[in-house]
Amino acid sequence: MSDTSKPLFPRLNEHNYKRWRGDMTAFLMTKQVWGLVSGKDKPPATTETMFIAWRNSNWSAAGHIYAALEDSQKIHVSGMETDSVGMWAKLKEVHQQKVPGTRFNAYD
Repeated sequence: MSDTSKPLFPRLNEHNYKRWRGDMTAFLMTKQVWGLVSGKDKPPATTETMFIAWRNSNWSAAGHIYAALEDSQKIHVSGMETDSVGMWAKLKEVHQQKVPGTRFNAYD
């Protein structure tokens, strides 16, 4: 994870979550940490060395996510700067609209 390249897309702000989420997912995939952020790769319980590698990937992912936020969005993840999974979930909770699907619109 020594590559320090930055994302080539706009940082998350109040209006671009859907686009940012797609771009950030792709970026994290190129950094080989998406499995961790998405929750599919769990911390290994086998050896300390494997756990440290997982933890370092988690911190790398968290750093990439945090660096891709406008200052106004950093408040949402305050206190969880080393938890990429928690940061991703919190940003989704804050930005993803929870509206009834089209099947409920038929009742209107």
